[in-house]
Amino acid sequence: MAADDLCTLAEVREFTKRPAGDTSDDDRITSAIEYVTSAIKSWCHRDVLYNPSSATSVTEFLDGNGQAELVLREWPILSVTSVHESADRAYDAGDLLVEDTDFLAYDEEGMLLKLPDGPGASILTGGVAGEWTPGARTIKVVYVPGYTAIPTPLKLVCLQETTKLVNQARAKGLTRVQRSLSTEDFNVTAWLPESKRLLGPYRSVRV
Repeated sequence: MAADDLCTLAEVREFTKRPAGDTSDDDRITSAIEYVTSAIKSWCHRDVLYNPSSATSVTEFLDGNGQAELVLREWPILSVTSVHESADRAYDAGDLLVEDTDFLAYDEEGMLLKLPDGPGASILTGGVAGEWTPGARTIKVVYVPGYTAIPTPLKLVCLQETTKLVNQARAKGLTRVQRSLSTEDFNVTAWLPESKRLLGPYRSVRV
């Protein structure tokens, strides 16, 4: 199992009330968890949801929008490693911005707010916000996103959808969940009725 899976074998066994000595579905469960976690991330347009050791970083190249707010694909933000603003897309040392001086990171929203340029110009003291340099891929952001604890709705969807896949695999006599049964290949209408509602708040507006 992967470190960023959204539920565990033990949790699925408990959720489905498996007898302690019954391990007949363990391979099915393990493979289903992997596929369901991948499917959830895909449907939510996310690369990182659960980041337990804060070890996974993301690099994004974004188009400058000429506005103060820049929305990242992943959230929450655990830390910002670097932000470059580069009209020529060189992303060198001269383009490196300083957090809390050049921009503010709104961690829960996954958003960067550009601060105004110039001596004494500070949004923190009532100044007007700055703007991100317009243009294609003018912004490079390296940051660490994700939840260090799995939110309850994500875990619940993982448990329910995994259980469904395991039941389907067992009915077909399969010892593991095959890709043809994976939620990666499901049309969204194949999700359980509650799944999309529970996942909605975690779905990125950026594809």
